[in-house]
Amino acid sequence: MSVEAEKLDGVEPRLVALFTVVACIATAAAAIQVEMGPLFALPIVGSATVALLAWLKTSFRRPGEPARGTVLYIAAIVALMLEHATQWRSRAPDLVMQVARGWVAPGFVFNERTLVVVFAIGSPALFLLGGFFLVRGRPVGDYMAWLLFVWSLVAGVLQGVLALHRSDALGMATGAAACLPPLILGALGARRLASSSGALPEPVTP
Repeated sequence: MSVEAEKLDGVEPRLVALFTVVACIATAAAAIQVEMGPLFALPIVGSATVALLAWLKTSFRRPGEPARGTVLYIAAIVALMLEHATQWRSRAPDLVMQVARGWVAPGFVFNERTLVVVFAIGSPALFLLGGFFLVRGRPVGDYMAWLLFVWSLVAGVLQGVLALHRSDALGMATGAAACLPPLILGALGARRLASSSGALPEPVTP
């Protein structure tokens, strides 16, 4: 293979993916902060930044085997969808506005429509698109995998915090149960990505 072909197949696609991810994070950070406020900007942009750093330390330098994390990737998307369904059923947006009203942008109201459009529909669609690039071995797909698993951990913690603010025992129990699958799958997925790229030793199986 020629030097030019190696650049096209290796370094240059990774750099393009890196610049694309950084540009998207910067743009999203400004838009979310202005339109929704720090209540949403901190966890979303923070997750994207942590995922970027993890990606740069692992599969950006040492690409692994994308197919190995596909099952966990799909399972994490499903877990997040179930969590959002639980939040919609329990009217979580109303609770969020009560607990953290001062952390939203002026004039912004977090309601069930926003929950469904942005989180229940928009985020799974984004991650499914990322899964397409992941199974095709594209660098941006590796980043999306990190983003999904980091966000699963953050979403699980936030769901747990909401559960603690429920006034009824059933709501607390349901909310706590909904936070467990994203937490577990996020941790397993992050470990799988790190192991696949050589950043962590492979787990020993009997």
